[in-house]
Amino acid sequence: MNRAGRSAVFSTLVLWLLLPAAAAPYPVRMEPALRLEVQPVVASGGETRSFESRVVEIQANGGGSIRLELAWPDPERASRVDLHFTGTPSNEGQVHAVRVQSSVTLPGDDPVVVDREAALDEGSLRLVEIYAQGDRHLTLALRVESILRPVVLQPSGKELPVEFRLTVSRVMEQGVVALESDTLQTFIGRPV
Repeated sequence: MNRAGRSAVFSTLVLWLLLPAAAAPYPVRMEPALRLEVQPVVASGGETRSFESRVVEIQANGGGSIRLELAWPDPERASRVDLHFTGTPSNEGQVHAVRVQSSVTLPGDDPVVVDREAALDEGSLRLVEIYAQGDRHLTLALRVESILRPVVLQPSGKELPVEFRLTVSRVMEQGVVALESDTLQTFIGRPV
């Protein structure tokens, strides 16, 4: 291997060794959140039926929302249930204050909007009724647990990401031969 070939290989190795230090990932912070299991339970005409449970994560800065399509009270036409949850984890006694804002729309009816607040014990089940018209009732069975979720922080100001495409080539009598290609990532104002 000639001197130019050795220097290209050496330069590539040096860049590979420096890359982890130069292109550090975005900072990550662990934020508390609530994981809420929601199971709709309906009662109509003296019969009670439950639907499949869903899980929603309640984030401190925006809450969490889900939409349910329930074949109730008419099994042929779905009712729409829009749910928005807000709340913050609490370490005191592991009781979490959760707010439920719901909109229940049965086929052919106007939406019924309800706003409820509930104190939920960590890991226990709590029933919250969100719809009651005549003999038709829709209740949510709620179970909550506090979690820590990783949040990737956005870089500020000078820490905007930059990406370079690097190709190491060998020049031969027959032409240019690409030996290796790679992408280098760093931030504005930091060395590569």
